Amino acid sequence: MKNYLKKLIIMGVLMIPFITFAQNFNADLTVIGKKAFEALSQNKFETFKFMMPSQEDLLEIYKTYPFKSDSNKKYAIKNVVKRKSEIEKKTIETFKMVLENVKYAGVTWDKCTFVSLTTMNDTKKGTLENKDLLLKFKFYEGEYEVLLNECYKVKKGWVMLGGFKGPR
Repeated sequence: MKNYLKKLIIMGVLMIPFITFAQNFNADLTVIGKKAFEALSQNKFETFKFMMPSQEDLLEIYKTYPFKSDSNKKYAIKNVVKRKSEIEKKTIETFKMVLENVKYAGVTWDKCTFVSLTTMNDTKKGTLENKDLLLKFKFYEGEYEVLLNECYKVKKGWVMLGGFKGPR
């Protein structure tokens, strides 16, 4: 029994760096930018799923968000499952739309390079940070931007509620 307990403790200690990385992974805006670029350039929405809010994330947002009335807040909290589904659907639709717009502009992803991810419209809604994130990438001499709209910083890191817009 003692050996088993010792092994369990050692495994737990060895897992700490991995757990810390997972928790801080999407707190770093550069990592988010590179992952968003990777998802778009490879047409793999799954790569971007880490930015999708869970039910717990939405509850965290709604509990601190300054709704105009208590009834609006109660409605949002009550319909969190429906809202999560709507957000994911909207994000997938806008992801596809950005891919089509980039293609229409004559940009081919295999010739693009990631430039940066910057923030816009930095505000606080309730007690949570709220920003729009601007993904910049280069295609030959031209620079393009894709907006990651309405992002909130929750306990697990950044989540996106507003979908993609662009390129511009």
